[in-house]
Amino acid sequence: MALNCKPTKSIDTQNKTHDQVKDCPEDGNCTFEVLTNSAFEIKKDEYGLSYGKLVVSDKTLLRFEYIPNTPENTADGQYNELIYIEIDPDTEMLDLKDEDLKKANVTFGRVCFCPGQNGYYPVTKGQLKLSKLKDNSFELSLNFRAKDLPQVITQINKSFKLEQP
Repeated sequence: MALNCKPTKSIDTQNKTHDQVKDCPEDGNCTFEVLTNSAFEIKKDEYGLSYGKLVVSDKTLLRFEYIPNTPENTADGQYNELIYIEIDPDTEMLDLKDEDLKKANVTFGRVCFCPGQNGYYPVTKGQLKLSKLKDNSFELSLNFRAKDLPQVITQINKSFKLEQP
């Protein structure tokens, strides 16, 4: 498994909000983060395997993570799914479908000991809706399918707030 989330430059973690997600599958935990001045890139290692990398950017990065509950001391029991969405800080509305999801760099990550079925992949099937409400609050709705990969999370509905710098 190849995973690298180390930024090339320091990302300001003071401009980060993090909270639990209520509509998570019962067998796990889900978190949602808003990372300002951040973007996500898919890279390939020398073996052609994909890994993700956070980088400093003028974008706002939305990060969703699902981690199932696993029994302690389970060999190779680590598994998680990550979804990244990049938006411009001044975005007020988005309605993207299928190939247009690339405009928000919607990315699905499956991290596990499951050779050939892990890594990070652009999402090109689904629909993303984002609406600005008031007081810098947003409503996010994402329904998606990862290309040819098993997945647990296929939908995210989340309200969140962007903090003013």
